Amino acid sequence: MPVICATPTWRRLTGRVSRVELVERLRQLERLVADMLAFAHGADAGDQRFSFADLMHALAAAVEPQRPATARLCLPAANVPLGLRGSLENLSGALTNLCLNAFEAGATEVSVQRLRGAPGQLRLAICDDGPGLAAELTGRVFEPFVSGRPGGTGLGLAVARAVVERHGGTLLLAESSLGCRFELALPCQLPALVALEA
Repeated sequence: MPVICATPTWRRLTGRVSRVELVERLRQLERLVADMLAFAHGADAGDQRFSFADLMHALAAAVEPQRPATARLCLPAANVPLGLRGSLENLSGALTNLCLNAFEAGATEVSVQRLRGAPGQLRLAICDDGPGLAAELTGRVFEPFVSGRPGGTGLGLAVARAVVERHGGTLLLAESSLGCRFELALPCQLPALVALEA
């Protein structure tokens, strides 16, 4: 008697897919469509005013439901009252892409760290403990359609960089002895300057 295994092919043939698998696949498709649209149309920088705390809360809200149960997302204290301008949705989406890419690559911990920056600049490092990038991909990681993951579209990092650049910032891959490290810089305002402009 043949043994039937619960492989993706068997699931397709029998129509038996768990709810968890279905939700995960729908999230992947949603990210794919969002990335393709953002890449094709260019993500709007917007003119919304929001705080660093707002950005961290939006990031947590987007990543936590998709984070593997055994993994951790570590965010910095958002008690520094820095003002940002642009699109909260698009900037949190860019950071979400970086975090979810790390988890999908096998990271068990992703941390967002606030770095010292010049006056008027918010600097963040997004670090993970995953396997890191293959050496041949490091110089091409932000190119559209370049992916180190089977089934990856190669749009997530290209879109993330484009969003950050539209906000007047930079996103780069930094050297790391463990996993990946991306560094992001964005223009920001101190609370007094935000109040004066309002």
